[in-house]
Amino acid sequence: MLFKKRKFTETVEQSWKQWASCLLILLTVFFTGVVIQIPGAGDSFEYKKAILIIGIMTVLLVRNIRFTSNFVLFSAFYVAMFVLSSFIPLLHGGIITRKEIASSFLFGTNWLILWTWIFTLSTRIFSGKISTFLCLVSNAARVLGFLLPLLSLGYTLVSGGYILSSSIILTLFQTNISESMAYLEGQNPWLWGIGCTTFIIIMTFMYKLMNKSERNSRMTCCERTAAILSVLLLLGSTTVVKRVSAYAPIRIVNETRDALEQYRAYGQDRVEREQRLKTLKGLQIGSQGGVYVLVIGESETRDHMQVYGYKRETTPWLTQEKNNGQALFFTNAYSNHTHTVPVLTYALSEKNQYNHVDLKNSYSLIEVAKAAGYDTYWISNQRKFGAWDTPFAEIGSTAAHQVWLNERAGTNDCSTDYYDSKLTSQIPKPNGHHNVLVVIHLMGCHGKYSDRFPADCTCFKGKSSVDSYDNAVRYNDHVLQEIYQKFSTNPDFKGMVYFSDHGDDVDRDLGHEAIKFTWRMSHIPLVVWLSDSFKSERPDIYNTLYERQNTYWTNDLVYNLMIQLMGINGAPGMDKKIDLTAPGYAMNRSNLMTLHGEKKLSEEHI
Repeated sequence: MLFKKRKFTETVEQSWKQWASCLLILLTVFFTGVVIQIPGAGDSFEYKKAILIIGIMTVLLVRNIRFTSNFVLFSAFYVAMFVLSSFIPLLHGGIITRKEIASSFLFGTNWLILWTWIFTLSTRIFSGKISTFLCLVSNAARVLGFLLPLLSLGYTLVSGGYILSSSIILTLFQTNISESMAYLEGQNPWLWGIGCTTFIIIMTFMYKLMNKSERNSRMTCCERTAAILSVLLLLGSTTVVKRVSAYAPIRIVNETRDALEQYRAYGQDRVEREQRLKTLKGLQIGSQGGVYVLVIGESETRDHMQVYGYKRETTPWLTQEKNNGQALFFTNAYSNHTHTVPVLTYALSEKNQYNHVDLKNSYSLIEVAKAAGYDTYWISNQRKFGAWDTPFAEIGSTAAHQVWLNERAGTNDCSTDYYDSKLTSQIPKPNGHHNVLVVIHLMGCHGKYSDRFPADCTCFKGKSSVDSYDNAVRYNDHVLQEIYQKFSTNPDFKGMVYFSDHGDDVDRDLGHEAIKFTWRMSHIPLVVWLSDSFKSERPDIYNTLYERQNTYWTNDLVYNLMIQLMGINGAPGMDKKIDLTAPGYAMNRSNLMTLHGEKKLSEEHI
């Protein structure tokens, strides 16, 4: 009798704990959906559906497992990590919305309950190999889901407090192993050690908790039917939560996927764009024409260039050109992003931060020049990626003549067999064509900085990254001199434009990661050489550019600048408001942007 009484007491106590915990969870869910007051009627409706489904499943789950202290601890820790990760933006003074907090809670709770429910049912409905397999799958799913907040928090730890974003994920798709390793080498190894150790401890803790949850006896036939239907119901709720979720990792995945799809579509639509160009009326070279050169630098910030006021003699030739009045130096040029792929995708096409043209439909500078009658050359010291990798590689592959100096294949590293000066000997002579566009893509000041210049060109003898970077800038100055001298002797030469894709914040050892954005990463040089014949034929263009050397400008407008210099009439995407050579240029510090619209130049404290 005493035994039965004790068993009855334990049963009542267990039941009370179950329903008390269930009520607590339901109240928490209710608080998330109602008290937070998610803005937006549509979103609110979707969230209420998700909350209702999660509430129902919570009740069913609680009634079908022994609600042990281990399970309570496991669940609380699991969901808490999801919610905690949503507060990461606060570390950098960012804004977090109620919707983001609610989404993190709902996503984490929904995922945990779904796979815990499947784990429970696999032990109560099935047996043998089927049960073992389902338990393995459900445990794996819970662990993989838990990696989302853990990776977000982990990246913040090892990066020194920065936030994971779609820009960082896209960089992994658009760079190579060597560049990634060069970045990792510059990070604090202690932080990586702490991060990896913490990750192992947490995952071990999670694994032990998952395998200590107790199970109940077999279900009846009716219970099985109800259980299977409830799983289907919960599976449906994952779609609801995903559709309205503002949880950062899910949002980042969606943004990354959309960007990659646009990149692939750009290459696939090349033929269609070329056909449309043929139908354009008035697309032709004006009376000027000639030989034009566009040189694309890499990772060079104007803050480390002597010609822009830097203390070291890093640009002796450019400084001489400025003192002699041979070139125009624009002091307020900015990059449109801090990563090469998004920068050049915009710079070399009609797509920019200020129009609404779809990337896949935007014409490239090379395509327009060819259609107008220019003979086109693409000369690069970087590896030839496939069109499926980056749109600007696709742009280069449309040139009539191509020289890819770097003959190494694949993307295992960013090494090259030659320094940039080798490019000048690879520049072919135009075959009697008077209208020529030559685009040259340098390795420039790309990390690893010490790999960008020969040992006998070392000027600054220190061993710091700043010394290596300044040596790379000085060598880049020498390469520009060689390129200019190669073309300026051509009787048809009209002009040369040099700009860098983006800068590097070498002083803080931050490179050019968008997530660690500093304004130095966006400070770029823009230099324009115009021949005497160009000045005499088109004095209005030269005088306008001369007067605007202190005007603000972003390099996603290179397309417009080059089209006007080359005298191409009827080109698509031309707008006087964003044309630096036009009297109607209306861009200034208040309406120009970088990071593809995320930051206005007016936000920089000067």
